[in-house]
Amino acid sequence: MPNQLPRARFRPDQTSFSKVTFDAVLLDRDGTIIRHVPYLSDPAQVELEDHAVEGLKALANVADYLIVCSNQSAVGRGFCSITDVEAVNFKIVELLAFAGVTLDKIYYCPHHPNDGCECRKPKTKMAHWAAELFSFDLTSTVVIGDSESDVVFGKNIRAASVLISKEPENNLSTRADLVASDLLQAARLLGDLGPNA
Repeated sequence: MPNQLPRARFRPDQTSFSKVTFDAVLLDRDGTIIRHVPYLSDPAQVELEDHAVEGLKALANVADYLIVCSNQSAVGRGFCSITDVEAVNFKIVELLAFAGVTLDKIYYCPHHPNDGCECRKPKTKMAHWAAELFSFDLTSTVVIGDSESDVVFGKNIRAASVLISKEPENNLSTRADLVASDLLQAARLLGDLGPNA
């Protein structure tokens, strides 16, 4: 692991968790914050990933904003509606708020992969929406997600990237800066504490 990820800012007064800080963490939703359910449309099926709460709380110590950027092609494919996606997102916000975690914004792309939109990751429209709303530098962000498209999304905005994988040792070919098993380990790695801190 590099001593300091590119574009991370040193925070000399930070003593509680990390050595570096980012303007924002851009997070994938399914398989990162919540368990992956194919074409999820029912809020009752929402279940937080292991260590998601602890990881998000820790990430709040290394970033000014926690923002979700998620592809939700189930809408474009006809498997669910915008209302369904919003209901699932509301459930996530509710579960996290109960645990003491606040997400600053949730963006999602509802389009079919063949639609040619500019918001579906790894294209960068969602990141630019976030940067415009919160006035931050995309090169001082980190992207965390469970697919290589999230990694490429990060590369496309010149951000650091962390791939979430249940089997990190099997992802040696990834272009991600770091590979972690969950959000808590990602936060520890970003804080330069190591996976067993």
